[in-house]
Amino acid sequence: NLFAGGERKPAAPAGALGNADVRLPAYGPAASRRSGPPSVDVALAPVLDERRDGVGALIGERTTIGNISLGMIRLTPPPAQAVAGVLQAEFEAMGWRVAADAPVRVAAKITDFRVVTPATALYWDINGTVELELRATKPGGQDRVAKIRSTCTDRTFVYPGDSLIAGVVQACLKNIGSRLRDDAAWAAFVEGR
Repeated sequence: NLFAGGERKPAAPAGALGNADVRLPAYGPAASRRSGPPSVDVALAPVLDERRDGVGALIGERTTIGNISLGMIRLTPPPAQAVAGVLQAEFEAMGWRVAADAPVRVAAKITDFRVVTPATALYWDINGTVELELRATKPGGQDRVAKIRSTCTDRTFVYPGDSLIAGVVQACLKNIGSRLRDDAAWAAFVEGR
């Protein structure tokens, strides 16, 4: 790594070039809404990843001016695992007990989970989108679907590194949790109210 003049070329900052390896901390929901015993038992099926434009841990591409690729964006844990953590934590915060043999079954599928980084001469936008479909099914076959979508943006005047991208993904997941808590009709169906 030498310039033509024989000087050492400075090393690029960690995560600055190439693929982005975005690591999320464990999800922490808002404070519990309930106290006392669980109001309902729910079985949470494995989260399905049904994105059209995503595979496994890949959630997008970091780009610069002219839509030139700077590498792929990879998420740890992968989207299905991250969403499962959100749902488990939020259900417990709502006062529900998650148990494999529960009579009410909740199935979730991810229909969108991506990050893009369009750039101008002055800044990058980091745009995240997460979209889920939740289906609660009772023993008699009755079901109720909830569709939850979150879009989040951060603007940066420095290179969109892994930690900035992680912040946008975390904001989208927190927003998904908030929207889930605010869906009173879906919660009432699950709880049998």
